Amino acid sequence: MAEPARAPVVRVSGAASRSVPPEIAHFTVAVSVADRDRGAALRRLAERAAELRAEITAAGDTVEEVATGPMSARPQQDQRGRDRAFRAGVALHATAAADPEALGRLLPRLAARAETTVTGPYWALRPDSAVHRRVRTEAVAAAVERARDYAAALGARLTGVLEVADPGTGGTRPSPAMFRNEAARGGPGPEETALELEPRPVEVSAEVEAAFTMSEPDLGG
Repeated sequence: MAEPARAPVVRVSGAASRSVPPEIAHFTVAVSVADRDRGAALRRLAERAAELRAEITAAGDTVEEVATGPMSARPQQDQRGRDRAFRAGVALHATAAADPEALGRLLPRLAARAETTVTGPYWALRPDSAVHRRVRTEAVAAAVERARDYAAALGARLTGVLEVADPGTGGTRPSPAMFRNEAARGGPGPEETALELEPRPVEVSAEVEAAFTMSEPDLGG
């Protein structure tokens, strides 16, 4: 018995993007101290970190999360290779509401502290933001529309969906690795210390790949 003919298949991709106002801001505060004694340097560093954390959390509901990274202490050597002091450092990573007025009061005050560097803010959306869902839905709709166009061009119509695959969506939130790298470099140089407090739009994108079955084409021949 002959196998039934398979329905023709059309494979397409769909994409969508939006530029939207940010919902949150990430920033990093890195502090370092030096002392001839390693233990003393770490104790001073712990005190400074506690002071900074208290000042950040004092901003109230504006700050949503603060995480303190690992402390480090490295020897500083003189020209003869002898240890002359220890430089200890730590970074605090914070997430705050995208409130430019509140951040405009907090970040410059933190940056004005001695041996302290502020990087950010990095504007982003919350991971569970409804914007991500809307953009994904728009990407699927774009794939369906494209498939219908192709089917119509062949004198056919879509009859079913075989697959919808998500190769990944565009992300906008800076990763923790970005914060760690900034802290490891000691923050930006003197020419980069100006804080960008004007919220920047966040670009959100999504892409899908889909396969649909369609009726037999009418090729007019």
